[in-house]
Amino acid sequence: MYRYFKLSIVGCLFVVTGCATLEQKRQAIEASLDESERAYLVGKYSTQCKGNSNKTKCAQHFNSISVSFKSTDNDRIWDRLASTQGGFSGNSVYDEVKPELDEKSIYFCRILPEGEYKFYTTSYWNYAGGGSGYSLRKEDYFTVPFSLKAEKITTVDHIKLTTRQGKNLIGLALTLPGQLELKPLSKEELSLAIKKCPVEAHDKPIVQSGLSEKEYSSPFVRSVN
Repeated sequence: MYRYFKLSIVGCLFVVTGCATLEQKRQAIEASLDESERAYLVGKYSTQCKGNSNKTKCAQHFNSISVSFKSTDNDRIWDRLASTQGGFSGNSVYDEVKPELDEKSIYFCRILPEGEYKFYTTSYWNYAGGGSGYSLRKEDYFTVPFSLKAEKITTVDHIKLTTRQGKNLIGLALTLPGQLELKPLSKEELSLAIKKCPVEAHDKPIVQSGLSEKEYSSPFVRSVN
């Protein structure tokens, strides 16, 4: 289940600073790899949002909604896919905003070393009042495994984090974390994701991970076909 956290101002600044450090870490990993050692991870990351009455805008209920993945071979290699609004480090830039579907999306390409990886946790954070939010307990971490091969593009499909509606202790409506949904990518979506990679990688062989075709035992993950 999810744990609710209330952070101090220091804690909030640590989270924001960590985002900047993560981007620097990505650049360092990329720089450390020769062209022949680079594996490419591509896909589409979406978050659930709430479209306004005339369906021209779509606001997410948390400032930051993210899913994390890491190497199972090297604990120092990890990253996350995030949708951020209202943070000190800037807002996410979306490739698609679809208020009629209550969804906004980012296509991504990550350059990583070859190896075994897994998605394993999600988090939902707000920055107001020093910062607060939800994160999975370690005993509830899930495993969505995938492999990366050097000089190949691996697709992890369409990854979406949802929210759900609940009530607080006095019965007022409250937005809560939902699930990690895995959906197949269309040919057009795959093409848009690959365009996020460096030009020299566009013609690399493509490996389909098939994450959305599998079943998962965790209540926090589901395939949508």
